[in-house]
Amino acid sequence: MTRTRHPVASTPTTTSTTPEPAARAGGRVIERVAERSRAIVDPAAEVIARGAPRAAVFVGLGANLGDARATIAAAIDELRELALADASTGMSSFVASSLWRSAPVDAAGPDFLNAVARFETALSPHDLLDALQAIEQRFGRERPYRNAPRTLDLDLLLFGVADNDGGVRHIDDRLELPHPRAAQRAFVLEPLAELWPDGEIPGAGRLADLLARARLDVAQRVELVAS
Repeated sequence: MTRTRHPVASTPTTTSTTPEPAARAGGRVIERVAERSRAIVDPAAEVIARGAPRAAVFVGLGANLGDARATIAAAIDELRELALADASTGMSSFVASSLWRSAPVDAAGPDFLNAVARFETALSPHDLLDALQAIEQRFGRERPYRNAPRTLDLDLLLFGVADNDGGVRHIDDRLELPHPRAAQRAFVLEPLAELWPDGEIPGAGRLADLLARARLDVAQRVELVAS
């Protein structure tokens, strides 16, 4: 007679774990957070070195030699080519201010025509600076001495602007951000205020306050050019 063997039900083995004391668990979490924090690179340094997927910038334009009005208009067209399309609308992110006429500051020569452009770019600050200088060269820009009259002047004023925040602060042997005199010059502040009235320039203050102060300086004659 053959006996049928029935499988014996095994008793589940329960692994007992002792809860980790809260203090110890919390300490390990803090250690892991600290390790991640040490690995984070300064965001501003990353933007300076590599740029950003898209960064909003302000560029100042000025000219006081030749047909300055035609030069500013042509330079605006060239800057427009550097602009990314708006992420939500697909339209160009580029916008330019009105033209302003200003007396030369710390220099001689004819009056300047000035404007400011805002757009978004994927270029790093230094690559954008190179692009601006290349445009200046195409328009015959020369630098015989400081504050010399010029066919075209393009200044990178602010980089990485977000809403009313004026973006990154940075200085090296080629570039200073924000532009070191942007907060003092009425010919920059007037057109900038058209496009960014509630902005704040890092390290300098609210644009409205800076503009009010500049308007008190009688040496800075600035007037809107009729369109």
